[in-house]
Amino acid sequence: MGERDDARAELRPTATVFDGLYQREAMDGALRRLLPPELAAPDILEMGCNGFIVREELDLLTARLSGVPTGPLGAPVLCDLGCGRGGLGRRLARSLGFQLVGIDISPAAITQAREAASSSAEAQRWRFVVADFADTGLPDASVSAVVSLDALYLAAAPRAALAEVARVLIPSGRVVFTAYTSPRHYPGTSRLLASFRPVMEDVGLVVEHYEDLTATWRRVMWSKHARRIEAGDMLLQALGSVVAPELSVSASMLGLDGRPSFLHQVERFLVTGHRPA
Repeated sequence: MGERDDARAELRPTATVFDGLYQREAMDGALRRLLPPELAAPDILEMGCNGFIVREELDLLTARLSGVPTGPLGAPVLCDLGCGRGGLGRRLARSLGFQLVGIDISPAAITQAREAASSSAEAQRWRFVVADFADTGLPDASVSAVVSLDALYLAAAPRAALAEVARVLIPSGRVVFTAYTSPRHYPGTSRLLASFRPVMEDVGLVVEHYEDLTATWRRVMWSKHARRIEAGDMLLQALGSVVAPELSVSASMLGLDGRPSFLHQVERFLVTGHRPA
């Protein structure tokens, strides 16, 4: 075996890598079969969102983004901030006739978003970029709307992220995002804002709607995590320790690990605002 063969052998994925891949695929498939109907709908699964989304929320997002002004390119431009694999942004852009720019801090997410979009007839109207919430690299006043699903609340500096939103929006441009808030601190998680209203006002964004989505989120997520706990022994027997972290998360969500239920410590809102004309 020569030096070239040795080099190839070093680059070849190990059995452990493939084991992890197949275990993850098996686990994802098993957990998907336990999803409540609201999360198992084909059109919801197809988007591949990391954040929480059900059809009622998708319809509400679409309604809140309807009628935004056109941008400097002659057609409304939508920025999906924290786009992940890009499924939600593509869905909204397609249904509303927007051009799309997806922003995410994860190179892996952007690679998957580009691959998913490449075979579409609308691919030339969509682009995906690796960038930060607070530094998107977009020109001033260049997008008609910004949407963000369960991502802005994770920004290290929410004020800087929303200031960036205000900068890239055209006058009268709209921002629509979901966020989790809490006046309390839940152990083991990042501290959440008690409200996004003062932060938005501080950066010059006008709050139009501040809609409480907590009840639906709690109901569906309680069902999701209760199903996992109920199937816990079966999952551990079939998948082994790889599924243990998922079950630990479910226990925390339901308050079964000695801590208060995360689901009852946190609230979820849909926030809509705009940059003044």
